[in-house]
Amino acid sequence: MCGNLYGKLNSLNQHLNSPVHQQSLYHCPNRHCGREFTTLAATMNHLESESCGFMRFEAVQQNVGRILDSRRMIQF
Repeated sequence: MCGNLYGKLNSLNQHLNSPVHQQSLYHCPNRHCGREFTTLAATMNHLESESCGFMRFEAVQQNVGRILDSRRMIQF
């Protein structure tokens, strides 16, 4: 845990439920980057920003478009 101290239970619970303690489920595919993210949107933002140089913005958009193509999505 982070070691922060709180005088009220409500404050502790609010901190524990904040994004600070969410598990990182998503990882940058660039082996040299090592960034981790709690949401897919944050991962996409990282890739689109080209900050780690994994792929160009246009390539991210094309790949996301293929993934989200309605013909390939599972329907219930």
